[in-house]
Amino acid sequence: MYLAAALALGAPAPALATSSLTAQPSGGATTLGLDGEGTARMHIVKVAELSLSTDANAGLTVSVASGSLTKDGGTPVAFQVALVDRDAIPPSSSAFSAMSGALVTFAAGTVAKDLYIKYTPALLQDPGAYAASIDIHVADN
Repeated sequence: MYLAAALALGAPAPALATSSLTAQPSGGATTLGLDGEGTARMHIVKVAELSLSTDANAGLTVSVASGSLTKDGGTPVAFQVALVDRDAIPPSSSAFSAMSGALVTFAAGTVAKDLYIKYTPALLQDPGAYAASIDIHVADN
């Protein structure tokens, strides 16, 4: 009897938050320069526009994983990631603080961001079509 009374007085379970992520690739995502003919320079390229939202009071956290551009038989090109506010100036080289393969986390309620990658190809990069995927995870706070 006591247990039933305690359950009846309990608070209702909180409603689950609803979050969303929309990623739109930018034109730069398919036209990455690889240099590779005896010279190579660092590239900072906008690869996507992200629209993020949540109805959670504490906002949301976005994790974006760095990785590598790859092709069969080619030398991988490691890249790092950075998010900036939509239509802001491109991030500086120092904004890409995570090592390749690490997660970079950002928190906000409702935001529009631009996703950039930073990479430097090899001096003699193998020619061809390279590809990569960027993992983006969204979690309510």
